[in-house]
Amino acid sequence: MTAIQVETPGTSRWPGLRKWKDTHGAEMHRKRAFTLVEIMIVILIIGLLMSIAVPQFMKSRETTQLKACWENQQKLEAAKHMWMMDYGLSSGTAPAMADLVPEYIKVQPNCPTNATYALGTGLVSVTCPEHAAP
Repeated sequence: MTAIQVETPGTSRWPGLRKWKDTHGAEMHRKRAFTLVEIMIVILIIGLLMSIAVPQFMKSRETTQLKACWENQQKLEAAKHMWMMDYGLSSGTAPAMADLVPEYIKVQPNCPTNATYALGTGLVSVTCPEHAAP
């Protein structure tokens, strides 16, 4: 069945629809679809937005992990000092993690990157091999 386009500008209620008549004179409507160029432009814009958003997301994730590690180091440092004061030990003594958990800290804190904290002796700060001290 062949169709013939009828030119009737301004008579359609929907500008995106074009009136067509088939060979028998019955009206047909053809809806306008997106072109390949329009779809490619939309994909390009989405790709551009993703190239901006993903690095920012990764940066905020790394910053959050770093802050969580620093907070864990401060908790371990405070527990280490309380342990030293309770037992009247000097600054050259190093506690083990078992000395601090569960009496001074309920649960052993873990670095978000699964690194192991080094408690250090007395006045030496708790360190993480992955994250430097603030």
